Amino acid sequence: MAGPAGEQAGEQAGERSDGQPIAGLAGGWRRLHPLSPLVRAGRHLVVLATLLLSGAVTHQQDSGGQGRYWDLAVVAVVVVIGVISWLVTRWQVDNGTLRIETGLLRRSSQRYPLSQIQAIDLVESGLARVLGLAELHLRMAASGGSAGRLACLRKADAEILRARLLALAHGVAEDSPPPPEQLLVALSTRRLATSILLSGQGVVTIGATVVFAAVAVAIPAAIGALGGAVGLLIGMLTAAWRRFNSGFELTVSVAADGLHLRSGAIQTATETIPFGRVQAVQLVEPLLWRPLRWCRLEVEVAGRRVRNENRPEGRQLRAVLPV
Repeated sequence: MAGPAGEQAGEQAGERSDGQPIAGLAGGWRRLHPLSPLVRAGRHLVVLATLLLSGAVTHQQDSGGQGRYWDLAVVAVVVVIGVISWLVTRWQVDNGTLRIETGLLRRSSQRYPLSQIQAIDLVESGLARVLGLAELHLRMAASGGSAGRLACLRKADAEILRARLLALAHGVAEDSPPPPEQLLVALSTRRLATSILLSGQGVVTIGATVVFAAVAVAIPAAIGALGGAVGLLIGMLTAAWRRFNSGFELTVSVAADGLHLRSGAIQTATETIPFGRVQAVQLVEPLLWRPLRWCRLEVEVAGRRVRNENRPEGRQLRAVLPV
């Protein structure tokens, strides 16, 4: 174990690392990028803005300036919490293990053996792309979903760190180049948009939007009585947008370590699906797609969490090709 001087040096190296390029994985504790709190707070602010928009539509009467002060107070609290979270979060790679420590009142120390890493996804939210940042999501063996994440790092640093962690996970030198890729397919944006409109979810969303717009034009006073419908409509539009964003300019490539998927309009993601974790493959043909001879290609990836109650327990399918 390192002595006090070593710990102090590691802390100092960690303080400097957020502004310096990643030259190697050794060198003590590191911090995330200083703008990470802004990116993390931005997600909560989007949800808050959606709720406020819904409330503004359903409640035409303004209760005065007091409500706006409360809104500003909530925004300030979210930002302060994000800054505190950044201050108490640090990470390092030590003896073949990625360590992430965080927490103020309740300290959490997470350890991820590099030998058990199955894949590392590179994710860029809309605000992160504007700021030149990115997140790393770790997928571990015998775990569902994203086991851990580093949010956020500079995009260039995140790409370097991802490549080096994967190299160590595969038992090669950390500066080894990534395996070559071969492009398999690129998804057309027009086909993606058409497939969403012709899906069951798309038809219901279009119908609800038309009905709501007709009521708003014909009977403006009835908008306040449609409080629940407004939230439901926003939810359906959000789900349709997420589906479009996840498949926008999707490319699927094959490499020695698995399938490489890249996609995204506002939020982009680079994902790797190792061949050894693919348990099953299925083709889905919605009714309105059949005249066009379209289908959706899905794979079952071992360890992914269940999000649909209608599917068998312990099973979740990932759409490799949305259409």
